[in-house]
This record gives sequence, structure tokens and C-alpha cells, in this order.
Amino acid sequence: MIFVIDSNIIFSGLIKDGKTREILLTSILKFYIPERVLDEIKTHKELIIKKSNLLQEEFELLFDLLISKISVVSIANYQNYMNEALDIMGHIDKDDSPFIALALSIENDGIWSDDLHFKKQSRVKIWTTEEVVKLFETNNDS
Repeated sequence: MIFVIDSNIIFSGLIKDGKTREILLTSILKFYIPERVLDEIKTHKELIIKKSNLLQEEFELLFDLLISKISVVSIANYQNYMNEALDIMGHIDKDDSPFIALALSIENDGIWSDDLHFKKQSRVKIWTTEEVVKLFETNNDS
């Protein structure tokens, strides 16, 4: 399966050594993020390090490993879908429009996010971490 993943999923994977990190690192699932997520992570890097209790070097290694498992997509690749995405998300949270635009621009099974406001739209399927964990565990049991 293929997912566009929201920033909060990356943050979760960086902060806590739990199911989200395990899925991101070991899954046969394919993941995509808009390039701007990298800027978000850089902006919040010190907070992530503090919350995770990781040393700077440990954070850098983990970040590099996570990003190596995720396809980072330049806005040039989904720019043509931004107006449609803004129509869908503008009244909900326009900052999340790049995730919708990316999802509209590539073949995928939806967006993995724990931000409930994504569920206020119906154009792109939204998967919560709980749903992805169930999917992951089902696929690993077979």
C-alpha cells in the first residue's frame, strides 16, 4: 500500500520508539511526503530532540534513517493540484493542502494522519495510526 504521510506521523516516529516508528522503518508500505515537511522538522528540531530525549547525533541518525524510507516530493510534482487541494482544505486548514495535492497527484491509498480535521473532507481517504497499525499487523501475520 502507498500512503502520503502527514507531518504529525513523522514527528511521532522521531519522538517515540513505538509502533509508528516501527512501521515507518520496517514496513513494506510505501510513503510519500511533501518536501515542505523537511522544513517543518528543521523548524521544530530542538523541540523534537527535547521530547524524544535523543542526543543531537541520535536524532540526526534517526531522521536520516526515517527519511531514507520515505519519498520526498517536490512541490513542482504536485503544484497542478494545489488549487483543487485548496478548494478541498481551504475552509478546514489550508496549511494541509500540500498533503491533499500530493495525494491527488500520485497513485496512493490515502493519507496517514492523526489530525482529525482531515476527516472533514471526503476527496482523499484518511487513515489514522490505529488503522495503519491494524493493517501493518495483519500484513505481518500473513
